[in-house]
This record gives sequence, C-alpha cells and structure tokens, in this order.
Amino acid sequence: MKNSRILITALIGLISLSASAENPLKLEITGITGAAEKNIESQLDVASILDHSQENIAQFYTEAPNEIQTALQPFGYFKANIKPTGLVYKNNQWIMKFHVTPGPRLLISDLDIKISGDAANDLMFKKILANFPVRRNQAFSINRYHDAKKNLLNTALAQGYFDAKITTQQIIINLQQYTARIVLHFDSGIHYKFGDIFFNDNPYASNFLKRYAPFTSNEYYSAAKIQDFQQALSSSDYFKEVMIDPDEEHKTATTVPINVHVMPLPAKQYSLGLGYGTDTGPRALVNYELRRITPYGQRFKAQLEASPILTNLQANYYIPGKNPATEKYVFTAATQQEFFPLGKGNLAKIAASYVSTMNKWQRIISLTLQRENWTLQNQPYQTQYMLIPSINWQRTSQDNPLHPSRGYRINFGALASPGIFGSAAFVQTQFNAKAIYPILEKNRLVTRINLGYTAINHINQMPLSLQFLAGGSDSIRGYKFNSIGPGSKLAVGSVEYRQHIKGDWYGAAFFDAGNVSNGILNKVNKGVGLGALWQSPVGTLALTLAKALDLPGQPLAVQFSMGADL
Repeated sequence: MKNSRILITALIGLISLSASAENPLKLEITGITGAAEKNIESQLDVASILDHSQENIAQFYTEAPNEIQTALQPFGYFKANIKPTGLVYKNNQWIMKFHVTPGPRLLISDLDIKISGDAANDLMFKKILANFPVRRNQAFSINRYHDAKKNLLNTALAQGYFDAKITTQQIIINLQQYTARIVLHFDSGIHYKFGDIFFNDNPYASNFLKRYAPFTSNEYYSAAKIQDFQQALSSSDYFKEVMIDPDEEHKTATTVPINVHVMPLPAKQYSLGLGYGTDTGPRALVNYELRRITPYGQRFKAQLEASPILTNLQANYYIPGKNPATEKYVFTAATQQEFFPLGKGNLAKIAASYVSTMNKWQRIISLTLQRENWTLQNQPYQTQYMLIPSINWQRTSQDNPLHPSRGYRINFGALASPGIFGSAAFVQTQFNAKAIYPILEKNRLVTRINLGYTAINHINQMPLSLQFLAGGSDSIRGYKFNSIGPGSKLAVGSVEYRQHIKGDWYGAAFFDAGNVSNGILNKVNKGVGLGALWQSPVGTLALTLAKALDLPGQPLAVQFSMGADL
C-alpha cells in the first residue's frame, strides 16, 4: 500500500503544482449501472474535495475501493471486487477510474414479520402482508426494506392508527452462509374513528357544512375521506381556502376530532366581461352573485349576456340538497331575445330543476313553463305557452380544465311537451360529444359530434329556441351562424388536427360536415379550413379561415372564437 501511494504521488508530481490545486476531479465507474452506480457516486462525492493537493488526491484514490464496497452493500453486494483502473489527467481534469465486479447478491433466507394491535384483524393489513415486497429467497435491498416499512406506517396513519409504531426491526447478515434474516414487528395500536367536526368562525351553519362530510361520527377514520371532504368544500363555491386536519392531540380513547379551517369567498361578487366572436359580434357579460342569503348555503346569481345575435338575462336561486356536495335545487327565471338568420324570437320562462351527481355524471331534471313569440323564415309570428319536462346527463373528464391535452365531454338530453295550453306536442332528444386526443406528445386530434331528433307533426310549430340549427365556429365552419335549418333531424361532425408550433401556439386543419333537415340526411354541408390557436390565460383563442364547399361563389369565411376546449 505504501509503495502504491509513492507511485501515485510521483505520477501526480509530473503535473504542475498550480494546476493540481485548481482542477476538479471526475469519477468513472464501469461494471455496474442503475441505482447502485448512483449510490457509489453519492458515496464518493468528489465535489466535496476542496483541497486538490497531491496528498489528498492520492489518499482519495487509494481509499475509494473501501467506500465503493460500502456503497454496494445496501443493494446486497457483499462480495464485490473493486479494481482501480487508472488515474488520468486530461483536459484540465483528474479522472479516477474504477471497475466493479459486483458478484452475487445476498439472499433473504428468513422473515419474521408480525402485526399486532387492531390492525391484526384488518383486511387491508392482511392484504399488505400477503403482498409484502420483502420476501424469502429475494435479493437483499435496503431500499426495498425501508420502503416497505414506510408504506406500513403511512397506511396505518391514513387509516386512523395514530399510535402505530415499529417495535422491533433487525437485519441479521450471515456472510459465511451469505444470507440475511429480517425481523419486523409492527404494533398498530387502536383503530381510531371519526369524532366531532369543529369549524372555525365563518358565516355558515356548522350543521350545514357537516353535510359535506362523506363520513359520520364513529365511522373508522380514513385519510381518503378527509381528502374527499376537503374537495367537496373547496368545490362548493363558498370558500377560497379549506384546510382539514385530524386533531391527534385531543383524541379520546377511540375517536379523533376533525378540525376544519375555512376562509370564505366575498359575500357579494360582481364581474364584467367584454368579447367578440364572428358568430355573435361584440358581446358583453355581466354577473352578480350573492353567496350568503342564508347560513345554509342558499345563494342567488344573475347573469346578463348581450350581443346583436343573442341577448339573455337569467336569474338563479340555489338551495343545497341533503347532500350539498352532490345535489341541489335551482329555481330559474329568464328572458331571451334571438336574432338568427333564419328567424327571430322572444322568450320568457321560469323553471325548477333538481341537479345531482353520481359516478361523475351530472343529472339535471327540470320542469319549465315558458312563453315564446317567434317567426321562422319570414312566416307570421307565433306565440305559445309550453310546459316542458326535461332530463339531461353530462360528464366531462380532462387532464387540464383550461387547456386539456386529453379529455372528453358528453351530453345527452331529452325533453317533451304534452301539448297543453294550445301548444304543439313534441318529444326531442339530443346527443353531443367532444374529445381531445394527444398525438406525439404536443399535437392534438379534436373530434366532435352533434346528433338530434324531434318528433312533432309540424316542425314550424317548434319554438325558435328549441329548433335544430347549424353553422358557425362551433358547428360547421365556413357557414354563417345558425344559417342551416330548421329541421327535425340534426347530424354534425368535425375532425380537427392541431400541430404545435411554439409555446402556446398551434396551427389547425379541420373538416366539418353535417346538416339539419326534415327527411333523410342525404345532403351534407361540408366546410374545410385552416386556423391559428393561442392557449391564452382565459381559454383557447381560435382564428380560422374556412370554405363552405357546398356554397359555390361564397368567399372564404374568417371566424373567431374563444373559450374552454371542453
């Protein structure tokens, strides 16, 4: 060893003293890869050597094999052969080379794993034991062992075993037999249940907010249900911040209290929006909301949308249901004016709706009483009073609510009128779907389909607000907004490819097709075009240039739209 150090020192001495004091060191390991190699590099932290003197470099190089041996042992390599293969000075850098022959891995010969406490009879922990990641005749890995312990403790905490602890942990290694014996004894303690729920001071009644909890007192604690509780309160539109924690300091012999801290949103909110779309022209949006009409979550919201094509004033009164996270009652009063290429209309209505959510599907059951005065294609004005029951299902799934790269939206609805008050009887169904698929990571394929059918004796007796119409930036591009129709049958489809250009910019190519008619949909209106899209902070802004293939001589249509993709 002494002669080796002399030779190394002599080799280093061939380089100028000033260079050796300043040049960094580099480590090269061959013969092993992966986590074991990274652990060697971590163990031999050459960057920590601040003094690059001849003596320090020599000492580091000669002692490194012992450090490498230590770094390999957590992976079960206790018979590794480490061979220094060179110390090279190149490009102002010292390079230390070692070749590792790891040899056989130590095997686990025996396991002594026991669970005591309430978890001994818990099916979840029985499943953990049955699938325990550390097994007999398995190559020893200290990381796998620590991960197994961590999973055991984390699962216990998440399931309400707040006193859980590991009482015995041993790793007994026999180098002669080249085996390891692992002893792990785990005491879960008591399986705690949910105790009382305590809220900080806020404007809402505690017994109302408790209805958002997906658990009851004396039900076994679950961190997943705490997370669901927090998500339900956060999505309630009452709070801008929600924090929920089990109060372990004040737990009883069998229960743990739950502390909830909420920060309410303002009692009143006003908002104003201005925009422009080629379908509607300039438009304005005004919202007014009262969130605290009662301590039990009843609230009021009014909204005005105004444009040269469509103006709508609507007021909604919301009453939370028994489970306010999944059900509510909505009472609506609205008035609407429509100025479409194919007709004009004035509508006034009141409605009562029951909105519920189950398995990520939202269902809306409504009963609407409306009066509508309208004209179609310059025919005489008609006025009807209609009582319309309806049901609607919708579901949206997306990886990003503002700019999804993958997701879908599905909507299916049915409504009818029994024909009382002298109005026409009808039944109408409609299905709409849109999907976004990622292609080559950043590119997108966007598909859309709209289908509808109305059963009525005379389609001209159908109010304008319920007529099927097509054309426009969200329908068949290249055609004017709602310029195709009316009719009893609707079928529209679209395929669009979005090519990522740079940053938040995309180019698009699309093909839209469909029609609205009373007979068989044998005529298909087709539109093709190109577009530029910007994923802005308020949604996707799309500028398209489209050609209506079935309207010879009509110039290219420039159409602009903005909003969420789904």
